[in-house]
Amino acid sequence: MHEPVRRPVVVVAEDDPIAMRIVAAELEAAGYQAVTCSDGIAALEYVAFGERLDALVTDVHMPGSVDGLFLANEVRSLRPRLPVVYLSGRAVGDRAQVPRP
Repeated sequence: MHEPVRRPVVVVAEDDPIAMRIVAAELEAAGYQAVTCSDGIAALEYVAFGERLDALVTDVHMPGSVDGLFLANEVRSLRPRLPVVYLSGRAVGDRAQVPRP
């Protein structure tokens, strides 16, 4: 009996619904399981509850109290070696990066 293949889980935190669907569809087509969150708070809650997570893709500029930079820093404090990919429709300076593990 074969065990089902475990697809890596990628959380996609993006406030633009079209961009979120595009990113999630591309990840799914590449063999990942995409978990979509429409804001930073939802993504942070997903991670804080200990759900399975292999990478984070986050929009840098999201409205509200939890933008992508804050989210990435908080997630990395819980899971220091987690890969983080940043998305942005605007310019992002060097300060916008989470320290590498």
